[in-house]
Amino acid sequence: MTKIVLCILDGFGYTKSSFGNATLDATYITSLINSPGTAFLEASGRYVGLPDGQFGNSEVGHLTLGSGQVLKQKLPQITDAIQSGQLAKHKVLQNFIQSISTNTCHLMGLFSNGGVHSDIVHFFWAIEFLRSHNITVKAHLFLDGRDVGFKDALDTLKNALDNDKVRLSEIATIQGRFYAMDRDNRLDRTKKAFDAITTGIAEYKSDNPLDSIRQFYNQNINDETMPPIVMNSYAGADKNDAFWMLNFRTDRIKQILTLLLDNGYKVLNMVDCGEEIDNRADVLFPTVQVQNTLGEILSRNGIGQLRIAETEKYAHVTYFFNGGKDIQYDGEDRILIPSPKVKDYSETPDMSATAIKEKVIAAMKASSHQVIIVNFANADMLGHTGNLEATRKSMQLLDNHVKNIVETATTNGYTVILTADHGNAEEMINEDGTPKKTHTCSKVPFVLTPHIETKIKPKTLADVAPIMLDILGIK
Repeated sequence: MTKIVLCILDGFGYTKSSFGNATLDATYITSLINSPGTAFLEASGRYVGLPDGQFGNSEVGHLTLGSGQVLKQKLPQITDAIQSGQLAKHKVLQNFIQSISTNTCHLMGLFSNGGVHSDIVHFFWAIEFLRSHNITVKAHLFLDGRDVGFKDALDTLKNALDNDKVRLSEIATIQGRFYAMDRDNRLDRTKKAFDAITTGIAEYKSDNPLDSIRQFYNQNINDETMPPIVMNSYAGADKNDAFWMLNFRTDRIKQILTLLLDNGYKVLNMVDCGEEIDNRADVLFPTVQVQNTLGEILSRNGIGQLRIAETEKYAHVTYFFNGGKDIQYDGEDRILIPSPKVKDYSETPDMSATAIKEKVIAAMKASSHQVIIVNFANADMLGHTGNLEATRKSMQLLDNHVKNIVETATTNGYTVILTADHGNAEEMINEDGTPKKTHTCSKVPFVLTPHIETKIKPKTLADVAPIMLDILGIK
């Protein structure tokens, strides 16, 4: 019986350059990558359904890996709808506008050019759209610092204010994504974001958001971790006000949306977020159901599959890998390992990788599942810290875990596929010497060990699922 471990090294891109390249500290993995038969897969831009030049991300990467297809992503879908004029005419949006009894709409989202969770162009369009309908705008700006430079917010906001893309009177709160976009059930963070947004209560108040951002920069507090700041002119939300979430990636908006909905606020979402939220909120761009995902085909053929990840990537290896569907297939088992409860993962370079490795090894020794799909979050989550030394340490630890998995696989009849969903840790220093925390457009490695010649020559992430089926003898 053919057995496979798909090992997704999240954020482990490939470059020949050693400059700021933490992945080279994973010497065993590097030796596998340098062995004959390794391929390098496209994981960004049009190859994963994004605009050309847009780096990939974990949601898109896992959707592409799990579906075996290039799916047009929400970013270009929304942009196309804006440019064609169709979004302005959208029935759900028109009904939402007409239902705002207080004439006030709260716009929320990541105020960033990163293109991973949001697009600032969408933010500006929504402001202008509401103005054209004489709706009062209250903007709640989530600062980025991960998918763009860690001090980009100051220039981004200044430029927006200077060009009337947003007005000072329209800004209600600003805060780092650390608070407003947590996805690991750190509800103390989410509650601070919620309180600032709905009650106007926060430790920090301001008359000028630019001055406040500068003050926090002077304290070495950058965009991502900037605490909630409430503008002095903002007194909170009326219970009948409406909220519009502009982020198009779902994993980091569920907690704040759940709090809003639980407290009776009317919510409009760009995208669907699962039944618990969608049954209570309006949705502009529902997900088109993806058919014949890898998980679905394995289940249909009676092949047991195990999904393993820590909290930070659990949704990716389950929900996103299954085509963005809240479904667990027959024969699909899952193991969730909690991520460390720390403010910065540079404090815990191993993250929860040791526990994940142990679960994978135990499953292989028991031969409990014919296909094991595991995500190691280290290269991505440590890469986002911008701490090169901590990321190098993390790669050394990850390297040992992967070596243990490959050795155990060899003695227990498993073929291991090593790949990644996008790049990050291979480029951690900008040309000017500053830390780089963003994803990259690098290709990602594809290693089969032991090496097997397959009918499909891997070129993009969409080829991984078909190759796995080919190895298993499934069309």
